Amino acid sequence: GGGGAAVPPATDNVTNNPADKRTTADLTPAVKDNKAETTVDAKTADKIVDRALENKSTKIIIDAAGNNTVVSSEVAVPEKTVKELAEKTDASLVIKTDNGKVDLDKTALDAVAAQAGNTGFIRLIIETIKSDENICHVNLKLITSNGAVKDFRGGNVKVTINLDKELAAKDVVCVYINDNGIYTLVNGQKNADGTYTFTTGHFSEYAVMAKEEADKKIAEQLNTLIKDVNIKV
Repeated sequence: GGGGAAVPPATDNVTNNPADKRTTADLTPAVKDNKAETTVDAKTADKIVDRALENKSTKIIIDAAGNNTVVSSEVAVPEKTVKELAEKTDASLVIKTDNGKVDLDKTALDAVAAQAGNTGFIRLIIETIKSDENICHVNLKLITSNGAVKDFRGGNVKVTINLDKELAAKDVVCVYINDNGIYTLVNGQKNADGTYTFTTGHFSEYAVMAKEEADKKIAEQLNTLIKDVNIKV
């Protein structure tokens, strides 16, 4: 280019795809002590809101996955950004991490915004408690400055987690594990790429496991419950 040519802008970390109405922010996690941590800075946060509005985006993706093998991933998004997205757009919010990805539908995003403060961060934490050929056990948390959001008030969150190759080859199911350690089956499906996606209305602990293992565990729990009831009677 001849004299006075404009300097090309540095590659932008927030891009719009007008065709499929997506706004994507690309971020690189900082990895320390087996944890990947990513904070959406104020400048990026403002760009996400501006571009999403400009593009009338229906999906906003915060991509903080960096191909790291870590025990947990945490992504922090400013509360005010989440509130703006909930108020001004009809978009769902997808957060991708090295331990999995979550896709909060519009109702879930509104519920998180309603339960959040104004000046802090909303932190998504995906912790892999155990991952081997029999189970992928994860703990999911969304924490705002007002505390943890457990209930999405009728909204749904799609969670996709990576399975160990041997586990992905098996017939698997997903279970929700409550505070008393009771397993309940959850709808979900295995994807062609060896990941597994399930949908939930609240966050806590979940496990994708070999179907026969889950069946065995649930049957044992049922027997215990029946015994307890009979003893009480």
